[in-house]
Amino acid sequence: WQNGKKEILGLQPFFLKRDAIAWFASHIYNEKGEKEPYQYCYLFQYGMDVLPGAKTLILPKNDRIRIFAVTLARNYNDAVIQARALYDKLEQEPSEPRIEAITSDPKDSMAIRILPGWFSWTKEIYYTTNGEDPNASTNKILYQKPFYISKDTVVKAGSPDREGGHGIVASAKFSLKDVTPPSIVKVSAIRMIPNLVVEFSEPVEKTSAEISEHYEILSGAKIFAAKLNSDEKSVTLSLSEYPEENKKHTMFIHGVKDQSPNGNPMPVGTKTTFTTVNRILHLDFDDPEEIGRAWVRSKKVSAEIKGKPTLVEGKTGGALRFSGDEECLVLQDRPEFNPDGAITITSWFFADDWKGNRRIIQKGNNDNQYRMFKEGNQFKFALNGVGELSCAVPSAREWHHAAGTWDGKIMRLFMDGSVVAESEASGEIAKTADPVYIGTKTLGTATGDFFKGTLDEVLIWDYELTPEHIEILAMKK
Repeated sequence: WQNGKKEILGLQPFFLKRDAIAWFASHIYNEKGEKEPYQYCYLFQYGMDVLPGAKTLILPKNDRIRIFAVTLARNYNDAVIQARALYDKLEQEPSEPRIEAITSDPKDSMAIRILPGWFSWTKEIYYTTNGEDPNASTNKILYQKPFYISKDTVVKAGSPDREGGHGIVASAKFSLKDVTPPSIVKVSAIRMIPNLVVEFSEPVEKTSAEISEHYEILSGAKIFAAKLNSDEKSVTLSLSEYPEENKKHTMFIHGVKDQSPNGNPMPVGTKTTFTTVNRILHLDFDDPEEIGRAWVRSKKVSAEIKGKPTLVEGKTGGALRFSGDEECLVLQDRPEFNPDGAITITSWFFADDWKGNRRIIQKGNNDNQYRMFKEGNQFKFALNGVGELSCAVPSAREWHHAAGTWDGKIMRLFMDGSVVAESEASGEIAKTADPVYIGTKTLGTATGDFFKGTLDEVLIWDYELTPEHIEILAMKK
């Protein structure tokens, strides 16, 4: 098991072929002639006694069997074996889960994570924070992501064994007394959306977090509502308008408390600054005179129109309908189209069908940059150099909203405003000089790669939109 940073978190036992080994190699060479170390290769040997008078060897007809060589010999050395095993038998017993503090200030809340035990057969881990055995407790919690504690706590964690019984239980005691108020991690402000999302350093108390008077923006938009989000670490502020872009804004926050027994409030004068993020690409299809009009930041550009896509009514005004017969839009490469450290891609779509591997948006003619598409029986969001997420293909002949985000650490795929896939992911998005294609993989590709249906509000940001912002975009009628 590895996380998005390629760090090994555990070893899961797997199938091992136990047959006699005739030949072994510690690495292989790929089709490019490059060595791939630790990609082991084995040839297995099988001996069969030849009956008197036998002249033919008949083997099973099976495409999964590859014959390297067949020999016939009077062999008196058949019982020779290797001096030591050529593979790890992985017969070790599973170890207990590992409970770790991500943060360690004894005067502030602590973030705790739990990792699978070595050789554990499952990632399923249950834990308690009241000292009870998770195997027997009715208060056990399924571990899904790091959690916070704000006082002296005994954390216990365990996984069921293969038979569904009680597994090994780990225990860790953490001593702390939280006397530190929350701090502001960041403020997310997006052009087009009159909402701010304020992220705090730890879970905050609901009542104090939802008092709109605890927040103030010095210029422009007025705050008329505050809502604590489901992660309990962020608050969505509803504004009279989105703050002006390309300008640094100042915000003051006070009185918001953490969830510790002390309820530490943020002091008056707590200040932060933020800038409203503009999209790097926006196709709204709202101008009947300019079907291919696109916005790059605040500059209007024109996409090349291939075929004869038609303007129709969409989710938010106009939309563009593609026949699936080599119709698409092409935007030539620009520096703005090559984000590397963070990205968000969103689109409304109405698919007539999902035949082939239909693309909504793609950059990278050889699937080597970023794309949102259908492949096989999966709908996918892929970032070359980072990772790929997938979910079930949404229904045809209905409007759906899809979004993919990556903040440099976590990839998320959303469908109709809800997270449907999520994974830790690090790296850097590959760059190409290829165009951005709307409705296809590239020109001259297979017919099944062209989108058949209607697209609306296609957007790209070089910033990760929060789940709350995605939900708002998906609620538009």
